[in-house]
Amino acid sequence: MFNKNYALLCFLLLVYCIKQDAFADKEDKSDEVSFFTLSIIFFNSIKLYLVIRFFNVIKFIVSTQFSQMDFFKVVSTIEKNGVNVCVVPHKWEAAQVLKWPGHLNHSTRESLRCNVASAPEDCWVEYPCIVKCTGLTEFKDALRMEKELSKCIDTDAEEGLFIEMAQKKKRHTLGNISNLIDRNDLFDKHKKENKIKIISQEVIEPISSNDNAVGTSVYKTLFVNTDGSLQTISCTNSSTDTIPNQVGIGIEETLLEIREEMTTIINEIKNIKSRELRSAASVVIAKPLETDLLSLINFPLASSEEIEVMDKEIRNNERFKAQLISYLSKIGGTSREADGTKVAYKIVDRVFTPTVLINYTWTGISRDKMSKKMAFQGLEGILNVFFEVVSLADSRHTIQKNNNIFKDGVLKYALKRSLRKICTTNNSNDTNETDEIEATIEVEPTSMLSITEEGNTEQDINNVEKSQRSGSGVDDLYTSHLWYFNLLMFLTDHELPTTSIDNIEDLSQELDLEVDNNKDMLDGEENNSIPSQSNINNEVRKKEKATLVDASRINKRGGSDEKRGPSKIKKMKIEKSKYFLRHAQMRFNRNLQKAKP
Repeated sequence: MFNKNYALLCFLLLVYCIKQDAFADKEDKSDEVSFFTLSIIFFNSIKLYLVIRFFNVIKFIVSTQFSQMDFFKVVSTIEKNGVNVCVVPHKWEAAQVLKWPGHLNHSTRESLRCNVASAPEDCWVEYPCIVKCTGLTEFKDALRMEKELSKCIDTDAEEGLFIEMAQKKKRHTLGNISNLIDRNDLFDKHKKENKIKIISQEVIEPISSNDNAVGTSVYKTLFVNTDGSLQTISCTNSSTDTIPNQVGIGIEETLLEIREEMTTIINEIKNIKSRELRSAASVVIAKPLETDLLSLINFPLASSEEIEVMDKEIRNNERFKAQLISYLSKIGGTSREADGTKVAYKIVDRVFTPTVLINYTWTGISRDKMSKKMAFQGLEGILNVFFEVVSLADSRHTIQKNNNIFKDGVLKYALKRSLRKICTTNNSNDTNETDEIEATIEVEPTSMLSITEEGNTEQDINNVEKSQRSGSGVDDLYTSHLWYFNLLMFLTDHELPTTSIDNIEDLSQELDLEVDNNKDMLDGEENNSIPSQSNINNEVRKKEKATLVDASRINKRGGSDEKRGPSKIKKMKIEKSKYFLRHAQMRFNRNLQKAKP
């Protein structure tokens, strides 16, 4: 283009020079003047060429640098609520088509929109758009321009521009089926209708023999779209009616919205499915058609040999391990939100007997050199099964926690747990016998006077009666949840004098008297002559009262354990132990005597 303009300029200059020469001949001017004029014109034309060339080079450099820069654009699109103006990076728009990441969340989409160098992906949705402003290098300036354009935008004019764009695109797309569409004769630009009008007219056209239509009539249907354009579609009344590829702009927008919603729903379904698969991946369930391999093991395990057999079976047989995990997971569950420590203790009680774990320690080393212990940490198969079962119930469970439960809990206190289990079992078996013996024991208020000889007797009696019941005013007997409570039942009606250790010798004499009385009672039973219990109680109270008086006298004199020496204190401790043993024997004989019919 530049070369053509330069050639034309040179031609005009040449014509001008020839004309000047002609005038010079007429005026009798010399040739030197005409040559001088021609040379000036030639040099001026060269200067003009160089200036134009220089400006073209500058323009090319600036345009090249500007094309390599990233910038923002302000575009407008049509949505449900009208025309929307937004700022996007320049790569998002090409040929009046905007690519929009509708499948991403709002925060991710905004971060991409603020990045001037971000490029669209193939999965993004395409929308028709109109570029309002371009070349904005700063995002803040682009937002300011967006606000200004949003205030002064004309909605009707923008919608008209989008309709013209859609019509141009539609003419280009439907060029091959122009015989089915009539969009020129009945188009009225000034008429706007919101509803679709359907005009049907029957025409007579021949139908080929290959058409399987029932009737012979053909209908031409004229569709009036919401944008004012018209479409005529010819179709038969048979099952071979054709459907046009393009009905209107509104249908395209509806399809795009449906596509976005379907994409969102599919992503949500994939997320839910992946979460379910992750949660169910760790659950090991044995096949129902497999044989029951657990029938070879008798739970709970009562010997170390059975424990070693099960550990060996777990290591060598994966099917047995899977069935064992499935069986034990029914105890703790698979909610993954339970307390792993409690679940582990439940499984321990189900798998092992209370006494078998006494033979194990974590390392196999025992404090008692005479007793040999086995190392529990070597049973890797059992530990692995426990870890997997507890992990199904508690997702926070780890291998270190699993080892600590056995090391610092189960094995360390195995003896105490076994004693508690044994006592609980014995108490449940002997419940009926204990109830019968307790029913025969009568609490005598007169015997309680010895407990509080110098205090408020009536109030102390009420406190003792309430302590033997589960609540005030309730007739049921008090039952404790302590495992060793039933072992102390012989102290139910135990009568202890409120004295110091100084009266041990007098109390031992009193106990000797009561033991002799019990012997007389047993001998009298053989001779069918039972002594009166009230007489024995009177003698006991007299002795206790005398003991209290002696103890008070000793305290007034200032006697104490520190002045007696270590030998005297040791002797008193021995006498105190004898006192409790004799008293226990006496109470047992008395309860046995009352329990006999």
